[in-house]
Amino acid sequence: DMKAKRFKEVNVKLNLAEINDITINGLLDIIKANPGKFNFKMNVYDMDEKYDVAMFSRTMKIDLNKDVQKSLLEIVGEENVSFG
Repeated sequence: DMKAKRFKEVNVKLNLAEINDITINGLLDIIKANPGKFNFKMNVYDMDEKYDVAMFSRTMKIDLNKDVQKSLLEIVGEENVSFG
């Protein structure tokens, strides 16, 4: 319950140049396997074109636990995962 009071969403940053089927399918697998009440938000950015687009799903929510955190870190890296 502490995490629900402290956090409302899981944020993942993805560099457009590094997005591939493995990354997208991995993220989808994590979300589907861990439904919960936290919003899942992705920011896709491109440093060359200088843009950053925030995307989120109103229907897909995720749980926030150690397994989810570990899996996200493995897929996108520690610097690209945050909780808000």
